[in-house]
Amino acid sequence: MEETAGEILFETRHHASSPYISNYPPNHQQLNQDAKGSYLSRLLSSSGISQLKEKWRKHGHPAKVRRYASLFVSPRGDLVAVASGNQITILQKDGKSITSFHCGAWSETHDVLGVADDSDTIYLIRANGEEITRISKGHIKSSSPIVGLMVQDDADLKKSCLCTFTIITADGLIHDIEISQDPSASVFSPLASSSGTMLKKFPQDTICLDYQPEMSLFSIVSSAGGLQLTTNGLYSLSLCRKRGNLALEVVVSTQFEGIYSIPKDYVGHITSSKVSISPQGRFVATLDMGGSLNTFKFDEEQRSLSKCSYGEGNELHQGNKQSNKGNILVNGVTDFAWWSDGILAVAERNGNVTMINICTGAKLCKKDETMYSLPLLERVPQLSGKLFLLETKPSIQNNGSTKEIRASNFQLMECDYGDMNNKFDWANFRWSLVSFSERSISEMYDIFISRQEYQAALMFSDQHGLDKDEALKAQWLHCSQGVNEINTLLSNIKDQVFVLSECVGRFGPTEDAVRALLDLGLRITDRYRFSEPEVDDHSKVWDCLVARLKLLQYRDRIETFLGINMGR
Repeated sequence: MEETAGEILFETRHHASSPYISNYPPNHQQLNQDAKGSYLSRLLSSSGISQLKEKWRKHGHPAKVRRYASLFVSPRGDLVAVASGNQITILQKDGKSITSFHCGAWSETHDVLGVADDSDTIYLIRANGEEITRISKGHIKSSSPIVGLMVQDDADLKKSCLCTFTIITADGLIHDIEISQDPSASVFSPLASSSGTMLKKFPQDTICLDYQPEMSLFSIVSSAGGLQLTTNGLYSLSLCRKRGNLALEVVVSTQFEGIYSIPKDYVGHITSSKVSISPQGRFVATLDMGGSLNTFKFDEEQRSLSKCSYGEGNELHQGNKQSNKGNILVNGVTDFAWWSDGILAVAERNGNVTMINICTGAKLCKKDETMYSLPLLERVPQLSGKLFLLETKPSIQNNGSTKEIRASNFQLMECDYGDMNNKFDWANFRWSLVSFSERSISEMYDIFISRQEYQAALMFSDQHGLDKDEALKAQWLHCSQGVNEINTLLSNIKDQVFVLSECVGRFGPTEDAVRALLDLGLRITDRYRFSEPEVDDHSKVWDCLVARLKLLQYRDRIETFLGINMGR
């Protein structure tokens, strides 16, 4: 029986923001101009070169979608790298240092980031921004593009190495890069003789992949029997394990429909494709370039992958009854990340971020009014209930009105990918990094109070049956403490010891406020008169009697002061 999950509560924090580079991403005209000085350009026209490149692209691997930004999170979340254009911003847990990439990984033990750009050049960078080394595609013995980059566990490292990065190429081969203490890099590629048999079974034309280190499990999306340039092609989802001869062994595979290559004359929104294994390896989710999200359940004992199904009455159920795409979880998705083993955080094209239980399709967090432009999501690998969001929005320097900013956000979210490259001036936009951290009910209540969001705290306490005293106390201590605040805040606090101490020790800003404090304190202590019989709690009675005596003295003093100075 599947476990159920209740409402998810999380804290949102803004960490950093920075403008994009003005000429990124480069448009097609710039790319053609950059090629004018080549030898080939002197033999062919610019249109001929474009046609030749297009034929060469179709002959080999599907074209990569240029990412406007990428987000790389270290295993414990202590280091985060934001890559935009040819600039990488490295953010540390206790500070920030500033030093198009499509894949990368952190070696958190050594504070080293490895990233690969669109030309498949690999850069190894320290957390302080210092470049250790770079490795060109020529050093890797494979003509296939790089589709994945990850870090080996410390237990597998040689003592002579600083750290080891693992590269996965589209042909299914694994290449290890050992970084020595010098520093220098050595690339170890698999031998064709030892891995050729296995590669016949391995899924070719790998499009995207993910790695689950605890289970040594790879999830790989690849084309099924060749490139599919139709609107909905047939693709393969495979789970594989690494073997000692630097090749991958297929554990289980299944086929499904999707859009993982850009068909000719395709019109519509384009999303970067992605596949990800859940933290405990029970589920796999994959996002295609059309924004459709599919989820699968993995049974390791049976070695099976089955689509997660949802009732037709469910609000998240998408698709046509006559199509096997009826198990698509959500359409119009820009990115996703695992919140926990059975819960997905889904960023939609309309700017909403939703937590979804993939076993039932139920939404597990309440919808708020926060909208994120072009959100990218990345989880912290070793922590459940923690992820980072990278959004792109107009720069504050534009000094535009709220209406204009909203219009820019809407235009940015609604544009096609080609329009983003060709029509947008990226100098007018900036990225912003936000984190989501799961919190308990009591922690969320304390967060609302610490942020002085008192109305939200009071509403939250009503929803969850919490004591309102802490919110009322905090609001009272940070308000003007006039007559209205005394009547609406202080008099509604149930902790009468606190209220009485405020009545005795607080001096109101006006005469009316002083009298209101005295009257409230005297009403509270009215039952503790010297003529009344004693009760069981002698210390409480004594404290109240002393407080009442002070209040009576203060009232007499203010009457005397006003009588002498004001003629009353």
